[in-house]
Amino acid sequence: PCLPRLPWQTDPEHNLWYFREDPSLSSFRNYWRAIFKNSSRDRRGEFFFYMHRQMVTRYNVEHLTHNIAPVVPFSPEFWRQPIPLGYDAKLKAEIGYDYQARPDNTTLVDLEGEDPLTISTLEDWFKEIQNAVKNMAIVTADGATIDLKAVEGRDEGVSVLGDVVESFGSVNRELYGSLHNNLHMIIAWVLGPSQDDPTKLGVMGTTAKSIRDPMFFRMHQFIDDIFSEYKASLPAYEEDELSFPGVEVLESTVITDGKKNEMHTFTEEDWEVELYGVEVDGKPRFMAEYTRMDNKPYNFEILVKSSAEVKAMVRIFLTTSGTVDPEADLVVEMDRFLVNLTEGENKISRSSTESSVAERRQEVLLEFDTEVSENDPYPPEEDLFDGCGWPRHLMVPRGKPEGSTFSLVVMLSQLLPEDAALATAQEEVAKYAFVHCGLPGGRLYPDSRPMGFPFDRPVTSELLGEHGQDRG
Repeated sequence: PCLPRLPWQTDPEHNLWYFREDPSLSSFRNYWRAIFKNSSRDRRGEFFFYMHRQMVTRYNVEHLTHNIAPVVPFSPEFWRQPIPLGYDAKLKAEIGYDYQARPDNTTLVDLEGEDPLTISTLEDWFKEIQNAVKNMAIVTADGATIDLKAVEGRDEGVSVLGDVVESFGSVNRELYGSLHNNLHMIIAWVLGPSQDDPTKLGVMGTTAKSIRDPMFFRMHQFIDDIFSEYKASLPAYEEDELSFPGVEVLESTVITDGKKNEMHTFTEEDWEVELYGVEVDGKPRFMAEYTRMDNKPYNFEILVKSSAEVKAMVRIFLTTSGTVDPEADLVVEMDRFLVNLTEGENKISRSSTESSVAERRQEVLLEFDTEVSENDPYPPEEDLFDGCGWPRHLMVPRGKPEGSTFSLVVMLSQLLPEDAALATAQEEVAKYAFVHCGLPGGRLYPDSRPMGFPFDRPVTSELLGEHGQDRG
């Protein structure tokens, strides 16, 4: 059978069905969640921040290519107002019931039952988190203070803040609550506030399916704005943090089918995948075909001049306009990898198949519509990391028939003292999509600078242009 497009496509938001409803995107988030249910993962709270930031950023880029305004954050002023856009996933839940559809103009209500939750409680938690960001300090459960700060090129506050906001491994859940997790649930139970009828649960209450709902992106835009406020409160990057003495990017291009500075997306019909959790004709599992967006393979070609032999981290981004806009945050990370530069000119060629952002095996879906619960046995760790990563066929933002203009930004940064990039052999790092998923075996994240550097904080293209980066 073929998956039908949903019939409620009257709002422009539904033009992005190919993004939200792609099973591989749900699979990625499910893999990611299974990995990061381990609270001991290196920089876990920062992963929560950056993975979701890139997810929302990419969705906003898709908005742009459809001439749709950016996602409106689901911030507190909207929590007591009707939610204009409804959603019906038309998916069968693991528990044996269809997920509850949310009609247009539904308003949140306080939750009752064993885990009561009021909107006022969410508002109080948010105010405490705002105070923490304003004061640049988190208060722990025992009354101690953790400063939110950056020291010697490392962001020491973002991971603590991420764990508090999510909340997972929070240092003070009583004070800061569980803003992210419970905002998901109060939206999911909007038509079943007693929480005693599983047929009333919406997809926002699941890991594997919540990304299908447009409200996921509104909610996560709000969450990301918290991190944006924190990042903007850090000192601006200094010259010595951005500069790389003796190293200069002379030229950077992307090549597709032999064409310079072009990338191509296309619609792929009849893509086959094994579905689980979608009931059609009474069958809960079957092979299905669906239409998905894909892109042609591409290569980044970079010419770098170095005055000496030195290691460097290559960071490749796409931005949505002719100038880097520090307010828009529409910066998509495409790749990041370590290189050994030699004295003189260095030609670096990097295939799209090597990206440290993209998943390593396209066909492996972690029961993409099946929830991984706390009590479920996990797949082997190696399999989790093998499947975790941004879907390769969604790496390139959707274009228009007449073309869409993006800027290619390539930056080489010097390693920090005792940088974790040196802690693991690069042959091992290359096996995994470490940018969003890290490395297995308890190994350190192989880049000690903040995730998203240098765009994690407001930065201008003029400043970057002075420090060894190239805009193709």
